[in-house]
Amino acid sequence: MRFFKGFYKALDALCRCIIVIGLGAIVVILGLQLVLRVIAVPFMWAEEVCRYIFVTLAFIGAGRAFSKGGHLTVDILFIRFPKKIQLALLFLYYVVIIGFTGYLFFSGIQLVKFQWKMPMYTVPQFRLGWVNLCIPFGCVIAILYILRELYYMITKGTAYLDSKGGALG
Repeated sequence: MRFFKGFYKALDALCRCIIVIGLGAIVVILGLQLVLRVIAVPFMWAEEVCRYIFVTLAFIGAGRAFSKGGHLTVDILFIRFPKKIQLALLFLYYVVIIGFTGYLFFSGIQLVKFQWKMPMYTVPQFRLGWVNLCIPFGCVIAILYILRELYYMITKGTAYLDSKGGALG
């Protein structure tokens, strides 16, 4: 158990670091783009690079949101059920999400394989396959966080719902 706490602590730190660096890069690149556009020498690659950074951050952030209960939920009906049924429904919800995320992972791998040697449009030195690695990477992060939530559900029972402070977080 100690290993897993350390593992998830490191994963949280890695995700936080990637998100902070990514957002900082977007701000710097777009800021420079605005200044350079005024003096008529803009980067031709700024928009494309920022878009790919943003997509990467979306996949990593979506996975990380599972650990914080940060995904939007409508629980008006859910909270009316007894705690044991809520727990069972939540467990089923996470299993379905793992299935969807697994499908997205394998589709992302296929996309990476297909685009591995394709150059980015405005920065031909970079390959689209490298950029699209964010899809399977983000899916792995999401699955790891969901598995942790499933473990907590199994070990804590209905106390899990109380610890989350609401139906789904």
